[in-house]
Amino acid sequence: MTEEPGASEGTVEAGAVVQSERRLVRRVTTVWTRLCDEGGFPKPAALKRDQFGADWDQCFILDLERSAHFPFFTHLGDEVREYCGVMLSGGDDWRCTLLTKATERAGEVARTAAPVPVEDVLTRFDGKRLAFRVILLPLCADPDGPVTDVLGAVSGRLFEPYELAEAS
Repeated sequence: MTEEPGASEGTVEAGAVVQSERRLVRRVTTVWTRLCDEGGFPKPAALKRDQFGADWDQCFILDLERSAHFPFFTHLGDEVREYCGVMLSGGDDWRCTLLTKATERAGEVARTAAPVPVEDVLTRFDGKRLAFRVILLPLCADPDGPVTDVLGAVSGRLFEPYELAEAS
């Protein structure tokens, strides 16, 4: 995993990083909202790279029906793929990855048919801290049906513990 997936800036202070991540969430949410304006939630098959630009690499589409026992992705951006192998520490379940954390509230999107923002500071397997942000957005294969998929945009930044303390 690179230390700053999808980052277009160089080294930045902790406060600036948070704003940078929010810009990703805002940009992806803006595209999703525009697609909603065309009638109902966007169809998963209608989402394309050219609508999101470089942000598409930080997005995933989770098929809820096929995710009964394990997340099933119909799109997994290049930057998001890096989160698949990043294990978290703590607890008894060492199988928990950053991607697991990114998708764990997808059921809430289906139940509420509304966007769900997720923010957390996580500890990786190597003890490094990660400020982590995700937006989960409902998608629908049938305009009159229930939420069938979730569009997620994920970003995170590694910090030394003192940097997080200064940002508070």
